[in-house]
Amino acid sequence: MIWTQKRNQLASIPVTDRMAALIDNTAAPQSRLIVNTRGAPYQHENYLGDAVSQ
Repeated sequence: MIWTQKRNQLASIPVTDRMAALIDNTAAPQSRLIVNTRGAPYQHENYLGDAVSQ
């Protein structure tokens, strides 16, 4: 569960078994699992929302 910034509501993010395994196998210092097409982290949370909405 996370708090949304836009409406300040709780939102749940379902995690598939495959995603859970990816998270479990990711090294501890790794802070991002989702990156842009260049492999860099999204610079602003709206950019990720725009990408997901396409």
